[in-house]
Amino acid sequence: LHIAEDPAAVALMRHLLQGLGPVQLHVAAACEGVEMARDLRPDAVVLDLDLHGGEGWAVKAALAGEPLTRDLPVLALSAAVEPDQARRAQAAGFAGYLAKPVLLSDLAATLARLLAPSRQPETAMRA
Repeated sequence: LHIAEDPAAVALMRHLLQGLGPVQLHVAAACEGVEMARDLRPDAVVLDLDLHGGEGWAVKAALAGEPLTRDLPVLALSAAVEPDQARRAQAAGFAGYLAKPVLLSDLAATLARLLAPSRQPETAMRA
């Protein structure tokens, strides 16, 4: 599940994920992200922290507070490259942090690490 508002960021994520094989990508805006995560229970959530009004952090807190989503691995994406931003994301319980612009190799390696325990060889990854 990719929670993002910027159409260009969503298009880029779709493009990047095409190179990773069978990945089923669902996209949600901030206002529907938690509900969609609860309903879908995806293998991973890619959360754009640069949502309007800084909502990315609130979405992560809501995911963590929801029993059905609190254990989902959540990858943070942000244009902020300051070291304290990555530390803040780790302290907030994000499973990973990538700075924009995201490289395919970094995204692939991070998703592979996050999905390794739950990945089933016969099925597509759901993100």
